[in-house]
Amino acid sequence: MLNVFIYVVRREDDPFYGFKDAMRRRDVDYIDLIFSDETYDHIRDVEYTTKRYLMFLYYKKVYNELYSRLKELLISNGDEEVFIYLADEGFWAEMLKKIKVHLVNDSRSVKIVNVQHGFFDIERRRSEQGLLKKARVIVNTISAAIVGFPFYGYGFGGSKLDYYFVYTPLDKEFLLRHGVKRVYFTPKIIKQGFIEKYQKMKIECGEVKRLLFVMPHFVKEPGYSLKLDEFADFLLPILSIFRNIYNYEIVLRPHPGMSRQEWDNHFHRTALAKIVVVDREHTIVEAISRSSLILSLNSTALFESLIVGKIPIKVESPYIDCELHYPHKVISCKFSLEAQIRNLLEEIDSRQKAQIEWIQDEVSDFVIGIDL
Repeated sequence: MLNVFIYVVRREDDPFYGFKDAMRRRDVDYIDLIFSDETYDHIRDVEYTTKRYLMFLYYKKVYNELYSRLKELLISNGDEEVFIYLADEGFWAEMLKKIKVHLVNDSRSVKIVNVQHGFFDIERRRSEQGLLKKARVIVNTISAAIVGFPFYGYGFGGSKLDYYFVYTPLDKEFLLRHGVKRVYFTPKIIKQGFIEKYQKMKIECGEVKRLLFVMPHFVKEPGYSLKLDEFADFLLPILSIFRNIYNYEIVLRPHPGMSRQEWDNHFHRTALAKIVVVDREHTIVEAISRSSLILSLNSTALFESLIVGKIPIKVESPYIDCELHYPHKVISCKFSLEAQIRNLLEEIDSRQKAQIEWIQDEVSDFVIGIDL
């Protein structure tokens, strides 16, 4: 049996750590497929800009590299059963499916395993069915015939891969309703590497009152436009209350997709810059462990704080309208900020830690192809 873990972007946190740990303990071999630094720089430039809406113009070289690497692995391992792990959706899932069609003959079993890496707007995903999906299928068919790979992906679960491992019961329910057959709720396995790093740090906040706000990605695209200076003005009254009334140190963590130059060009001119510290030095697990409160709009950091026992706080805004499908607290700009924050802090003090009983993997200590 051959297990291949594909890393399509650089990540602080290894989404495959828990799966590989089970394999190591049972002497099951695996291979990490890692791109060249040049390719990762190119992918970053596409994924975090509007270029991603025209990926087919930029990813021919990436497709060829992935195709040749997988072809080499499959040839060198004969007719073994193969499981290919991917922690990305949409375009990447369709690209990998197309490579599988080109490489695999009928005598070989190759399965594609998707490991959830972020949260998707399930409500929006429901609206992407029907004519829109049919149009994408037609375009992808033409694209595959011309350039060898698809133009577009089909969103969360749209590729209907062989296995899915997800964060929440609602993600599982959504995929099952859309015809995916093998779906498993395994948040702790997906975040095992993050949890172990957090536990090893054992950083105690003590009397330090530190609030971490994890910033969104500032980009203009169809249906979504968020400007850094405008968002800073929105945050200022919220974070000022935590700082001026409750004496919290305020730390902002920029989105990894935003360049330092772009951030510096806009942020230092805002009033918010005068009351916060910008943290680019610590990893996300270090930043969460050093903070007593974790706030964001919809960052995965909220779920990561929950899974290590801290209460995530979602700031509702007019910029991003989405639901979080796990326990969290809310600050809304529609109501009195001072009253909300006062009640929120009183409740957190009384509870101490988040209630995370629901985060129990439905399967554990398994190896796909042996146990599942």
